Amino acid sequence: MSDAPTLATIPLTTALSMEVTARTDDAVTVRARVHDGFDVHGIPHGGYLAAIAARSVLLAAGQPDLFTVTVHFMRKATMGPMDLEVVRVGGSRRFATWRATATQDGQAVLTALCSVGDRTDLDGPGWTDAPAWDPAATPLSPPAGHPDLPFAAPAVASQFGLRLALDDTGFVLGQRSDTARLRAVLDTDEPDQLAAIVACDVTPPAAWNPLGREGWVPTIELTVHVRARPAPGPLAVDVTTHHVTDGFLDEDAVVHDATGRLVAQSRQLARWTA
Repeated sequence: MSDAPTLATIPLTTALSMEVTARTDDAVTVRARVHDGFDVHGIPHGGYLAAIAARSVLLAAGQPDLFTVTVHFMRKATMGPMDLEVVRVGGSRRFATWRATATQDGQAVLTALCSVGDRTDLDGPGWTDAPAWDPAATPLSPPAGHPDLPFAAPAVASQFGLRLALDDTGFVLGQRSDTARLRAVLDTDEPDQLAAIVACDVTPPAAWNPLGREGWVPTIELTVHVRARPAPGPLAVDVTTHHVTDGFLDEDAVVHDATGRLVAQSRQLARWTA
């Protein structure tokens, strides 16, 4: 049993609250805060930081929807104030592209490039050969932070009551697998596009299954394609890794809402460090 303390749940909207401190025609300065509780054993969570950057762009652009978010992480962030300089770098009739650069104590922490707009009237054909997995038909672990969970889950996972598919958790028992896959459910009744971004990066590393639960896996670059506005209810994420080379690995994630609709997909490059 885990002896990790139970954390108070903080609404993601609260953890992403920020204010505009200056504005010109094409540039906006935003003050945000990196909140305790959205971390991985004391280090601010990469998906949460990506959501901060994306939220700052939505605020600056005055648009409701994200389409793409690409974040380069330049140094380790800390809890506390974060300033973001958000600049419009181009666009078209349908989309606008903005760059957000986040600093703490005068040093750049990350930079993000985001395409935003309004998907209200978008329509077109649909097709998939990869339907969502069914959490209702899959045995799941206790939620992160539960005393019966056999390992100490990161704080950010506890915020969402993250539950892992038990078929994908051999790494907990020291078992190795030939596949690097993790599936999980985030319990949130009011998901939005920013929650979907966090969901893309919230599970343990899928590579723990073939390589073992030993490495620290910091993200170098994360790209998220936001595909739809999520419906109310939990989010289901499916994470895979296919290549680990010289300690660098890819990790792909797809996120579906409670209706089974694809709402986000991502790819990241991360570094395995023992």
